[in-house]
This record gives sequence, C-alpha cells and structure tokens, in this order.
Amino acid sequence: MGVLPMTQSDASSRLGLVFLFVQFALSAGAICQDAPPGNADVVTPTESDASSPLSGTWKNLAKLRNQAALRLFEQGNHPAALEAFREASRLDPDSAEISNNLAYLLHLLGNRSEAERYYRRTLELDPDRYVAHVNLADLLGDEGETEERLAEAAALLVRARELKGNRSSLILRQARVAARRGLFDETARFYGDYAGVEPPNDERKLEIGDFYLKFGKEDEAIAWFRQISSKRTELAGQAARRIWRIEVDREARRLGWQPRGNDVPGKARMLAAQGRARLREDNVVEARRLLEEALALAPQSAEAHFGLGDLHARQGDLAAAELEYLRALAMESGNADTHARLGRLYARWPGGKRMPEAAIFLGNALQFRPDWSELRLELAQARQAGGDLAGALAEVNRFLAEAAEGNERVRAELLRDGLLRLLSAAGSTPPPAESPVPPGAQDGDAASLLARARALMAHGSPEGALLELRRLPGREQNVEALLLEARILHAVQRPEEACTRLDQVLTFEPKNTEAALLMASLLTEQGKPDTAILYLAVACNEGDPDACFLLVEQDFGQVTAARGAWYAGLTSSGHLERLADEIRKQLVSERPFLHREQAEALLAEIESLLAIRWYGVGACVALALLAGLLILWRRYGGACLDDMIERHPEAAPELHRLLAAVRHEVLKHNTLVLSVLVRRLSHGENIADEAARLHEGLFGAGRGQEGALGRLADYRRRIEQVGRSHGLHLNLRRDPAFGPLLLGFDRLKASSADLLRVEFLSKARRARLAGRLEEAARLLNASGYEALRGLLDRFRTTRVERTVLLDAFSRVRAEPEFGGKSIGEG
Repeated sequence: MGVLPMTQSDASSRLGLVFLFVQFALSAGAICQDAPPGNADVVTPTESDASSPLSGTWKNLAKLRNQAALRLFEQGNHPAALEAFREASRLDPDSAEISNNLAYLLHLLGNRSEAERYYRRTLELDPDRYVAHVNLADLLGDEGETEERLAEAAALLVRARELKGNRSSLILRQARVAARRGLFDETARFYGDYAGVEPPNDERKLEIGDFYLKFGKEDEAIAWFRQISSKRTELAGQAARRIWRIEVDREARRLGWQPRGNDVPGKARMLAAQGRARLREDNVVEARRLLEEALALAPQSAEAHFGLGDLHARQGDLAAAELEYLRALAMESGNADTHARLGRLYARWPGGKRMPEAAIFLGNALQFRPDWSELRLELAQARQAGGDLAGALAEVNRFLAEAAEGNERVRAELLRDGLLRLLSAAGSTPPPAESPVPPGAQDGDAASLLARARALMAHGSPEGALLELRRLPGREQNVEALLLEARILHAVQRPEEACTRLDQVLTFEPKNTEAALLMASLLTEQGKPDTAILYLAVACNEGDPDACFLLVEQDFGQVTAARGAWYAGLTSSGHLERLADEIRKQLVSERPFLHREQAEALLAEIESLLAIRWYGVGACVALALLAGLLILWRRYGGACLDDMIERHPEAAPELHRLLAAVRHEVLKHNTLVLSVLVRRLSHGENIADEAARLHEGLFGAGRGQEGALGRLADYRRRIEQVGRSHGLHLNLRRDPAFGPLLLGFDRLKASSADLLRVEFLSKARRARLAGRLEEAARLLNASGYEALRGLLDRFRTTRVERTVLLDAFSRVRAEPEFGGKSIGEG
C-alpha cells in the first residue's frame, strides 16, 4: 500500500486526505513498532478507536508515516527518516510509539537535548513502555554525566527490569551505570547477576576484568582476564598485557619500588564516590571524613577534590570551593562538570565581581558538552553582567532554539527582549564625522547599516556594530559585510564564529587577500600555524607583501628554532639568502606594506648572520679540534676504580653502596634472562613476548619509565661524581669491572630493534641476534658481574701494613700523658 506525500498546497492536502480516508477504510490497521536497532521490543498495535472518523484518519496517516520512516531508517536514509518521524509526531502527538521512535533517531544523530525531551514525553504517554525506559537510561547514563543523571538512569533501569525481568542486556547496563557512579559493591553484584544469566563472551570478560582493575582488585581482575579463551585474538593480547602489567607492579611493590603511573588507587576511588553519595544525602560530616580520607590516600584524586568543592559550596565557603574545583580541574582539565561548577560558583560571588570568569567557565563547559542547553541561559546572564551584550543575545537565541515551553523559556524571552533594547540603544548613536552615512542612504538600507557598523566599531562598541550588521537583509549579506563581521567577532574574542564568516567570504572570493590574512591570523592565535600558512600562501600568490613577509618570517623562525640562529647562519646560508631576497622584493613593492618596519629589522638580522658565517666556520673548526682532543683524553686518560680505592680509601663506603646497587638493580633483575633467551632463540622457539619484556626492562617503556640502561647511566654519573669530589677523573670505559658492563649494554642497544620484531626476523638475522645476545650475556653476567663481585669483596677486608701500626704507636707514645714513661714496642 503506497503512502502519499504531504504537500504545502491546501487543495492537494484535501485530495490526499480523502484518498487516504478511503484507503484506511478498506485496509486493516498498520502495526507499529519502535525503532528496531538495539533497544526495540515488539509492541502492541496503536489504538484505532478514535473519537471521530477524522481523528482516526490522522492517526492512521501517522501510522503510515511511522512505517515509512522505519523503512527509511533500515535503508540508512536517516535525514528522510527523521523528517517522516517528525511528520508522524505532528499528526499524532499522543502516540508513545512514534515519540519514542523520533527520540531514538534524534539520540542517534547527536541531538541529545531534543531526544531527552521526546523520551520523557513517551514515558508521560505510556509509563510502562519498557524500551523508552531503556533508551532514556542509555542517554542519561553516558560516560561523563552528572551524578544526578546517572542516578536517574539507574532508576529507569530498575523499572525496566521490573517490566521485563532479568534480561542480560539490562543487567549489563545496570553494571555500567553503577561503575560510572563509583559504586563498587553494586557494580560487582550486577556483573555477577549478568554472568549468571548469560555466560560472558571474551569482550565482556575483558570489560569485567577492567572494572575490577580500576577499583584496585587485582586478583579478581587477573581471574577474569585469564578466562579469555582464545590465545590468538586481539582481546587475548590485551588481557595478557594487562596481566603482565599487574604482575610487574606487584613485583615492584614487593621490592619496595614505586609502581608506575599516578593512577588513583581503587580504595581512594571508592571512598571519594561514597563521600559524594553521603553529601547528596546531606550527611556533611561523614562526607567530609570520606573525602579527606580519599585525598590522604591519593592527593591526585580529581573526584575527591570535586566532592570537597561541592561540600564547601554548599556551606557557603566560596573561596575554599573555588580552590578545590581548580585542583580538580588541574587533574582533569576536560571535565565539563567541573567547568560548569566553577562557572556557577563565580556567578554566585558577592557583588557580581567575577561574572567574566563565570562566563569563561560556563562557555568551556558548553564546548565540552554542547547538549547541556540549560547552561546557555546561565551563560547569557553571566555575559550580560560582564558587558558582552551581543554574546549574551547569541546564547539566549541558542537556548530558545532548543527550549520547550515553560517558565525557563518565558524567562529567556524576557531576557532576549531586554538585550535587544540595550543593543538597539547602543546602535542608535550617530556616526562620527570620519565615517558619515553615504548621501541618499536610508536608515535601513545596506550602505547605511554598514557605515553605522564601521562607526560603532571605530568607537569601541563591537557589540553595537555586530547588531547593525545582523540587521542586514539576508540577500545583502555580501562579502564586505561578512568580512566586517569577521573582524568584529575577532575583536570580541569569538574566533570560531569569525572563522566561519571568513570561510563564507573565501567561498565567494577564493582569492580575497584580506580574508586570507585574517584567517591566517586567527589560526595562528589558535595554535594552528601549519593551516595558517596555507592561507598566507593564497594571499602571497596574489602579490600581497604582508602575506609574503609573514611567510618569510615563519620560515626564518622555523629555521632558527630548529638549528639556532648562529648555526643557521653557518649551515643554511643559501636558504637565508633566498629569504633576504624575498624581503628586498617586498620592500620595493608599490602595494601598501603594513609590516615594512618589521621587514627591515628582519632583513638586517639575516644580513648580520650571513656576514659572520666565515668567522663562524673558523670557530667551528677550532672547537672541533678542541673537542677531539677532549674526547681522546676522556677515552684514554683517567683512573680506574682500583686506583681510586688505593688513593682514597675514605670513598669506599659510597662506592660500595653504588656498585652494590648496580649489581642488584641493573644486572640481577634484568640480564640473567639473556642466556635463557639465547638458548630458546637458537632452538627456533617463539620468544616475542619474552623479548618485549626484556626490551622494556632494559630500555624502559617510554613516558618517563626508565629501564636498566637508564639506571646504569645514572649510577655511572654518580660514581664519576664521587671521583671528581676526590680530585680524580674516572675512566669507567677502561675499568676492569665497569668496562664490560658498558660494552655489554652497547651490544644490547645494537639489538634493540631486533628484540621488538624478533618474530619477523629471518633465520640469519635470528642467528646474528643470538650471537650478540650471547656476547652481551658473557660480558654482563660473566666478565662484568664477576669483576664487580671481586671489587665489592675488597670492601669487606682492610689491609693494615706494619708501618702503619708502628706509626700509630709512635704517635700515641709521644702524647704528653705518657711523658717520662718507658713503653716498649713489644
């Protein structure tokens, strides 16, 4: 049965309705269902017992549009499906089924606020609609939502479970929401219920293991990771890596080392979550105790600082709340909730003194979560209080575009009307003499409005200028007006909107040099110099001297930043000559050149670098010779550790401590596995995992995590520092104990790349790798280790010569107390 499209013509509409009425009279009622993906259930048909034939026709027509929308959705035509669902909703606004379908598609397309409104409308129409409870819970229970919305999501899932029973998908959702709320016991119970209903697959096992790991339950996490059945999948690899990391951290704790990373322990997370829960229950004393205990365990816990900020704000201590929120923000800069809390806190500040800061943080929150439309009205009020009337009006208009009917909408409309009056008053000031209204221009025509906008901008009123521009009729939004609006938006620090206007200008006129220059300036301010260069190149190709100079300036800055100005003068003289020629070319250009003074200064700097390059060459040669002599002296000169012990026995305790640490931390826990790897490698076994762990132990895992090689370098530096403190230059390369260690690690460094890709090496490469590892093992575990052990044994005995004892005896006998007494040498 076909569906007639609805047109705008009254006659066509009447004919379509008559035809449809006849169709519905001859056909059975269409069966309606919720949007099929993921969360849909089969539902009962919509009631067709309308109060009148006409209302029944509208409902039947709504059914047809709903079915058409479902077919479009299944075909992937989401825009057409959305329009069809909206039309069905307008025809039958009391259909819970259509309302839910529309909400689901809006949620899928990212319109969260409108989706939430339709989900709530669905539940008003049909409080027992299971799928609407689940869909709204999915929306409210997303990662990063506030505690209040997460709690509502949990309640919706409880109701859904009452309606449909113990479905595994429902229980899994409950577990995830509870985990996001920081409720460990409740989450563990839900995951247990889920496993009892449906055996978890590998993906779920990894998820449950990650949950236990997040809360510091390492044994439970390992148990779930080890249940992953397949050994050749990516999930199995992820589980193996997690188990390895847990075991390494355990070993580090056992040996008294600090575990890697600054993650908040699971116990601290639980305490912070419990503290925030107690605060929601108004149990302030218990909340403070729990939050402070969490911070004692983990001062880096953003959640605990956030909770303390809420506590202080509730008690009216705004300064203390600000400090805690800022600490939380320092640890989680992307948390929209913290930005919103700070913005609202500043809006409460006595006397309205911190309204500009309130606007900044509320704006930041909306950048992270644009769907939090309720913040827009607060942002508008903050901007109005801070004097940004145009920005306040823009936020009010955005709020009204999304807001439903109610008190908030009425308040927003009143605020909008007040802002329009204020902006109109600002825009009605007469233009200055230097920017007169063109003769013959009427008050509302384009020329007059543009002239007023320029005058207001010149008088320091960008808000009024922006209002004048926006009064232009849509057909007269020409390049000139768009360019002026972009400059105004740039002046009021709204770079994203300015870039949008410049994009429009460059769409109309791709070679507009003024727009390209301003776009380059905006992109540079936003930290996007690579993209800015593209726009500068557009203007430079059109012969604009300022754009060409800015390109030269950026090129010169990159050369000198990468190599240093003096080094660039020595090694990049040809490049610098080309830059100097380009600047000279622009200086003689007949076009206006705003950067003339900067260009002359840069040309002088480049010429000075080019003038000294020959002196620099001689200096570099002399320095190279001196450096070569110094390297030769450092390589072949200097003392060994034996020499130092002989000359300065008082250094023995410090040397003993450092050398013992080298033996324990560098050799014993990292190099003993070399012989095992060589044997397994020679037998053709797969040692990829063991080689990766060895590589991590030797060279570290990056991100500031140091390996054995780094620790050896550190101990070498400290031993050499001990030598310098006693006036000796130690040459550890030629030391019998330390030299083999350094040489052995040189062999390992040469094998670093092969260790990481050992499973892909050819047979010949594996043999060469085994040879290098075997040589390194000999140098480290045999030659170096034994020599180091022998050196340490020397510290356990003290040799005393007879002459030393006789000298001590003579000095004691010569003391005044023994004067006149005969003491034999015995």
